[in-house]
Amino acid sequence: MKLPRQRWSGACPKDFLCAARISSSPTRCTGTCLGWLDVTTFNVPVTYCGQKETICGQYQLAIWENHADPILCGREQLGYSKVFADIEDMHTLHGIASASLSSWGFRFLDLRFDTAAQPEDPKGLRAVLLDPENEGLLHYKYIPHTGDGFTAADTAYVTLTPKSFPIPAEAPPLPPPSRTWCTGGLSWYIPAWEDMPTQYHIVQGLAAMPIRRVLGAGIVHMQHYNDVFHQHPVQ
Repeated sequence: MKLPRQRWSGACPKDFLCAARISSSPTRCTGTCLGWLDVTTFNVPVTYCGQKETICGQYQLAIWENHADPILCGREQLGYSKVFADIEDMHTLHGIASASLSSWGFRFLDLRFDTAAQPEDPKGLRAVLLDPENEGLLHYKYIPHTGDGFTAADTAYVTLTPKSFPIPAEAPPLPPPSRTWCTGGLSWYIPAWEDMPTQYHIVQGLAAMPIRRVLGAGIVHMQHYNDVFHQHPVQ
């Protein structure tokens, strides 16, 4: 999706530069070897200017998962901005694959993919999802200090999940990803404070971003060896 740059710039921490053309890529992941884990993320391409490094990557504004264990270790060990949601299994009817997310019993997001239709802008879609300058996923690890009104941080820094990482020599080669390019869309349902007391502001903020146009969608089936052991702070 194409979105106005100025609206995204305010959503990113300091020292992040948003691209001249902002694209958001909502992502829905299901791990077949981790049947209990579903993930939905919202990514935006950025350049992070650290003290020693400059990294081009996808900054993850929000990550919803459906189990406490990966949320806790993801936040504390990896620095991912994870929060909880009930995430529906993806189901398909008449060629339309869809799923919904809810929290506190309030459905706040519908995702859908039409595998029978071609992307609105195939070239633009590939440029976003297969960006050769993308070095990985960027996150902002923030843990508040206890006391003093919770206005200070014990930890606040940017972390990187690198796209490239060493693979063990004994690991067998994996098949290439299988991709299906299609159309897709999403629908937000705006919560009040009473609907999602701890997350309403996250949904309101993301839903307030105006969409200029939809590039398309993609469904990917892949295997990989990334165990996130190479996650590290950006200097």
